[in-house]
Amino acid sequence: ASTGTPRPQEPPAYTAFSLYGGAAQASLGFGTGATAGLALRIKRESLPVLLRFDIMGSRFSQTPTAFGGTSVLSDKAALTHVGATASLELPIVNHGAIRPYLVAGGGVFRFQANGPAGNNGIISDGVFTATTDGALSAGGGVLLGRHVFVEARYITVGDFNSIPVVLGFVFR
Repeated sequence: ASTGTPRPQEPPAYTAFSLYGGAAQASLGFGTGATAGLALRIKRESLPVLLRFDIMGSRFSQTPTAFGGTSVLSDKAALTHVGATASLELPIVNHGAIRPYLVAGGGVFRFQANGPAGNNGIISDGVFTATTDGALSAGGGVLLGRHVFVEARYITVGDFNSIPVVLGFVFR
């Protein structure tokens, strides 16, 4: 007979929703912004991985930067980055209080920007345009107990990259 508190263990099959929020670091001079999302996790007894569907969004801003006394931007630019991904989540450890996992997948993200483009040479005429593009996502996280998780991912959409780091809660 064992003594002590039972260790949390994932059931062989379940469906769970997760809410998460945190901060994301973006490329193209947009710095750090707020990020939030919702995930549906589906585990089947016959599969070693979870099927995962995320809807997430981030909001970034780009501030004027001076080069040689002149400003590249005349005003702040803001970017909203919203998307959906379908991923596989691979648990590395299935029992214990701390359970790490890997996650990777793809999806679609929409960019909606306001303000000048500044020194971003790939956007013509110095003005942002809205666009929808395919995305790849990969990262990892740690489930703490049965309900709390911390996760970081690298999301790449064309020449734009972001690294969201989030704290979330799993509803079972």
